[in-house]
Amino acid sequence: MRPWSLLFFLIYAVQKTANHFEGIAKYPVRKFLKAPEAEGGLGLTPEKAGAFLTDTALGWYIKALFGLLTDNLPLFGYRRKSWLIISSLLCGLAWFWVAMNGTTVQTLLVGLVIVNVLIAFSDVVCDGLMVETAQRFEHVYGLPEGTANRPLQAAQWSGAMIAVFVASIGGGIIAQFFTLRTAAMVSGIAPLLLTIAVAVIVKEDKVAWDWRRANKGWVTIGVIVAVAYAILWLKDMAVGNPFKPFEPIISALLIIGCLLAMVRIPRSLTAPVILVFLWQATPFDTNAQFVYHYFTRHNTEFVAVLAQGNTLTEVLRGVVAWFGVADAQNMSGGAFVELYWGSVIGTVNALFAVIGALFFRRYLQTIPFARLFAACIAAQATVIACFLSFSQLRIASPDWLMGLMAAEGFVFMIATLAVLGYAAKRTPENNQASIFAFFMGMYNLGQILGREQVGSRIYTAVAERSVDGFVAVPGSMPQPHAGMTVTVGLALVWLCLVYALIHYMIRHGHIVTHAEDAQHRF
Repeated sequence: MRPWSLLFFLIYAVQKTANHFEGIAKYPVRKFLKAPEAEGGLGLTPEKAGAFLTDTALGWYIKALFGLLTDNLPLFGYRRKSWLIISSLLCGLAWFWVAMNGTTVQTLLVGLVIVNVLIAFSDVVCDGLMVETAQRFEHVYGLPEGTANRPLQAAQWSGAMIAVFVASIGGGIIAQFFTLRTAAMVSGIAPLLLTIAVAVIVKEDKVAWDWRRANKGWVTIGVIVAVAYAILWLKDMAVGNPFKPFEPIISALLIIGCLLAMVRIPRSLTAPVILVFLWQATPFDTNAQFVYHYFTRHNTEFVAVLAQGNTLTEVLRGVVAWFGVADAQNMSGGAFVELYWGSVIGTVNALFAVIGALFFRRYLQTIPFARLFAACIAAQATVIACFLSFSQLRIASPDWLMGLMAAEGFVFMIATLAVLGYAAKRTPENNQASIFAFFMGMYNLGQILGREQVGSRIYTAVAERSVDGFVAVPGSMPQPHAGMTVTVGLALVWLCLVYALIHYMIRHGHIVTHAEDAQHRF
């Protein structure tokens, strides 16, 4: 399985590297959008730059529908290999086009949307290939069901997190000393190299043409175009429109509805789908953490300590300065707060996520899902409860926060691999990409509803209330500590509900409790 693990490692690494939300072009794109026209940028306001980046994320909104395309429309006789080669090749060419022509808002928008759609499509094809490969290994070698996908998924996410870690440094260097054209060229080389790896490693049997399934594939193309148009229309709604705040939820429900209408979801998957959704919907939002720690008026002690500096922060300043991620102005005083949250915390989180993926691959491959889920819930509850120290003990320590974010990256990665491994195990054959994409759609919907909507809104609602019970002026949060306490408490209660669901699924045979065959390690 080593060649396959290497392949999936490379595919996810390339997807993160070429993704302008997390890859090499992350900082160069944002700098180009906000830099004044006199300095060669587009001069967009923060609001317009945010709307621009939101529009370029179209591919991730509609990606769940791509599984229907690769499952039902084989390209040159292959359901996975050909699609991976073509999408990677076109992604590289699209980045080169951005490098040569992405000098205006319109051309850059078109180029990044195309890149994003191609990366999202290759992500779905890769997941389908991973589930299909794991099932084939289990059948051929008599492996316990659900064990072959664990090392493959660990390889995927190891590649993803390592790429994020490297890109956070490399992208900062390019943004500091080079231009967006350089970032686009580097981003375009990686997908082109991936096409060679796919052509050499992937050995896939050809499938016969099935007109019934092909017709569903052709219909899927029309549905994708219609849904993409509807999502763009929703995004372009006026700010005063009453449906505007619910645009992410409406878009996600639209995708899930189309999948339910076009994919036959077995009744036996009802409980697993609910578990995947609830697992990701834990209302402990990182945006609330950001708001709580970043703004001076929300936690003046924390920002003062961070701006003043200590041994650890001084080491970080030296490392960041040596790599050239920021100039001297951003390395002094309160300006380091933004750099701390924008780069340092994300880098530490990604590094320990990589360690978590490697730990999962080495030690947790044969652990039954029942025990694995229980351990993950206990670990997540412990880490989340530690965040109460900021609100209850008034801890103002950047070092303590960095340690918690490292623990969160480690635990979150293991929990992610556990629940996605379970989803891959329950995915039936013949429609691997479609069903697993449906699982991922519910996973993403849980994140939108729980983490990004419920968690943020509850924190804001509590933190903005003044002592006498009246709503404070918008933007001022007189009770930030209360907001953090309520959010953490709600997340702990939510994890208890998830554990109750797991106990129900164990009793009804949806989750196995027996130990996996310990001989099979990869």
